[in-house]
Amino acid sequence: LALAAGQGIEESGRALERGLTWLKTMASEQGQFGYRNVADRSDHAALTAMGAHCLFNAAGFQSNADPHGRALARRALHRVAEETDAANLDFYRSYFIASALKSSEDPDHRQQLARLQNRLARERQTGTPHAGSWIPADQWSDVGGRLYATTLAAMMLEEGP
Repeated sequence: LALAAGQGIEESGRALERGLTWLKTMASEQGQFGYRNVADRSDHAALTAMGAHCLFNAAGFQSNADPHGRALARRALHRVAEETDAANLDFYRSYFIASALKSSEDPDHRQQLARLQNRLARERQTGTPHAGSWIPADQWSDVGGRLYATTLAAMMLEEGP
C-alpha cells in the first residue's frame, strides 16, 4: 500500500487491502501458499516465497499493524529459506526467497541471504566471452536465457529490501 501511495495510486488502497486479505486466504497456517486455493498446494517453493515477499513488504507491516500476516510470512519463509542451499540453483525461486529474506528482520535469515549471495558470486562466469554473467541452467532458462539468469542473479545480489 505504501508503494502504491508513493506511485500516486492512493485511491487503490482499499483494493490493495482486499488483495492482501485474499492473499492470506491462499496460505495454510503452516505457511504454504496455494495457487488457486489454500488446498491447491503443489509445494512449489517459488509460490510460497512470493507470498512471504508480498506480506513482508505490505504497508504497515514494519509497524506490526498486521501480526497475523507477519507471522504467516515468517512461517512461509521458514518453509523455503533452506532451499537457497539446494544443489541446483533455480533463479526464479531464489529471487523471491532472497527478496523475502531481505525483508525479514530475523538474523538467521540474514545469514541465509549471505550464503545465497556468496553462492551466486561464486557461480558468476569469469574468463569466458560471457564473463560477468550467469549460466542459464534452471528450468526457466530455455525461455529467459542468459539475460534472465543474469538479471535475477544481479537483483539477488543487491543490498537491502
